[in-house]
Amino acid sequence: MDLAARNAKVGQVLLPQGSVSAVMGKTGTVNWQQAFAAPTNESESAKAVSSQPSLAKAANTTDIETPFTLEIADVQLQHWKLAYLDQTFLNPLQTNVADFNLSLALAMPKGEMAITQIQSKAIGISAKSTANKQVASLDNVQLSDGEVLIAEQKVSIPSVIFSGLKTQIIKETNKPLNWQTILAPATSSANNTVANKTSNKADWAVSLKKVALENASLHIEDRSLTTPVVMDVEKLTQRCVIVRWI
Repeated sequence: MDLAARNAKVGQVLLPQGSVSAVMGKTGTVNWQQAFAAPTNESESAKAVSSQPSLAKAANTTDIETPFTLEIADVQLQHWKLAYLDQTFLNPLQTNVADFNLSLALAMPKGEMAITQIQSKAIGISAKSTANKQVASLDNVQLSDGEVLIAEQKVSIPSVIFSGLKTQIIKETNKPLNWQTILAPATSSANNTVANKTSNKADWAVSLKKVALENASLHIEDRSLTTPVVMDVEKLTQRCVIVRWI
């Protein structure tokens, strides 16, 4: 670390055996957003600054300081557990990841963050809906060589592979498909329109070159017919290449 030159270099940051949970409420706001939300009352911010002379001096200075440069060659999350509850659905959807691993390189030249060499693998993924009923599972999801350029608002992901999907598609008499029920929204479309107002912020450019689904298993039933139809699809593999949207 060189404080005079305002830069620091770190070889590796290793964070093993962590656990993170998040909840998205019916309004579409994640609880973590509320935890780190900026003060809404300007007078409170001003009061906080004025109460500390050092902060007040920094806030009023006209000097332009050189941004701090930080480089971390290797950041690793090893064997984390993740839990996510989505309450925007009529029947809240709980997703759990038994073993999440992530590695990346982090650079902040001139204060602008860039995340590169992203490698990630999530193992043992499950989704549960009504009455704690499991509706889908994945053996693993693997992401390779991704990068996120914050200043340029660009995300590039060369490859995402979903392996070992297992789920059911059921059609009951006089009822919609089970997945239509699972994904039914908790609020009306009118309320969703209000909640999802267009933002003045510039859109991000996202590039995803390859998406693959490997060894998927689907159980399909149509119980609405006089003679119910049952079909099982095993080891389904699909690949999609060159996907890009802005």
